[in-house]
Amino acid sequence: MSGETSRQGADRSRTFALEVVTRLRNAGFEALWAGGCVRDLLMGNVPTDYDVATSATPEAVRALFGKSRTLPVGLAFGVVIVLPSAKGADPIEVATFRTETSYSDGRHPDSVEYSTAEFDAQRRDFTINGMFYDPLSEKVLDFVGGNNDLERRVVRAIGTASDRIAEDKLRMLRAIRFAARFGFELDPQTRQAIGQQATQIDVVSGERVASELRKMLLTDRPAWGMQMLFEVGLLGAIFPELQNVWPQASEKVRRLLQALADWPLARPEDDVWKSRLAGMLWPFVGCRDIPSDHTAPMRGTGDGAQGTRPLVETRELLKTRLKLSNDELVGIDYALRSQQFFEQAGPTTGHLPWSVLQPWLIHPQLQTGWLLFQARATVEPHLQGACEWIDQKLNQSREQLDPPPLITGQTLIELGMRPNPAFRDLLAAVRAQQLDRQLTSPEAALEWIQSQRESFGPDAC
Repeated sequence: MSGETSRQGADRSRTFALEVVTRLRNAGFEALWAGGCVRDLLMGNVPTDYDVATSATPEAVRALFGKSRTLPVGLAFGVVIVLPSAKGADPIEVATFRTETSYSDGRHPDSVEYSTAEFDAQRRDFTINGMFYDPLSEKVLDFVGGNNDLERRVVRAIGTASDRIAEDKLRMLRAIRFAARFGFELDPQTRQAIGQQATQIDVVSGERVASELRKMLLTDRPAWGMQMLFEVGLLGAIFPELQNVWPQASEKVRRLLQALADWPLARPEDDVWKSRLAGMLWPFVGCRDIPSDHTAPMRGTGDGAQGTRPLVETRELLKTRLKLSNDELVGIDYALRSQQFFEQAGPTTGHLPWSVLQPWLIHPQLQTGWLLFQARATVEPHLQGACEWIDQKLNQSREQLDPPPLITGQTLIELGMRPNPAFRDLLAAVRAQQLDRQLTSPEAALEWIQSQRESFGPDAC
């Protein structure tokens, strides 16, 4: 999305958020902007979305805006989504002022009671997220000291920190993520409460944990965030395999994540997230040895290729613990396994044939591994030559980087061969020689095939 388009969307969302408040107020209800949008406004940032808190019940909100423009996504918690009437604006979450009772599952309140703005503020997570803003009078309503904590650059739980964390264990990750995002520090009592309850993060779904890790790794301080996870015990609770070895590798992780954070985000965010998670894992699970058979990269399954050291531990850790999608698993696996091949690229770094490296440079997940390798090259100077050589190759035209094959399976059929498992091996052998410039024309490829038919067994005839 271009900067102009993004700005227009933000303007339309703000206009719609003002419209929602105005309609509620004209109907006799109290209505305020709430939460993160207030924090962002006070920090001079453009809010990414707006939430509205109101004295109107969910039923009253639906009656006012109409059922066709409202979604009862959380009626049990007093939440209704109001849809915009014009394109370009985001939906607005409208929540009734409420207090909450106990949280038996460590994630959701057992019940809610409607209340006032002041009481509503007390049930929120952190002071910087607990303020309200009246866009009509342009006044901030701060019942929890959030504005002061913004000035102090501190993430502090509202009220008693241990109570806020006990209510919702996801808040442990959110606290560190907010601190990493804004360059803030954790309030000592909040940090202590997180440390005391870190082992209980297992009540949070893997998908929610992964979402918070993604947001944290996409901040400007991913290394700080990971180190803080370790210091409070959350890293060990999420990844027990890393807890004991983290101190020895933490400096390498820090340098690599910082190098990745220095690259601009003006690229697909999914690629950045996968490369940063791979960067966090690289010092622990990076494959260092090139297999003798130079196996090509997998393309869709995420399984380790035959002949390489498989990253089964990593895949299972990410799949079981974080519930990552297959696309994410494939991307991270590719990013990690590609490094050993990139390291030996170029005429001065090894004897890796082009036919072995080329499949790694045309892989659908190239950007995940390439981002990681470029970051590694900034902290490992001996990789800079290989990095420059690969960059030159990637700047070639697509036809130069990935020329059409000299022959296809149809070519073999026309030669009288029956489709069989030997087809793949024969085509792969021709392709490798084509990329290594040993075969340069279809005629030469056909001549070679005729000379090799017996070596591929009777099924190829």
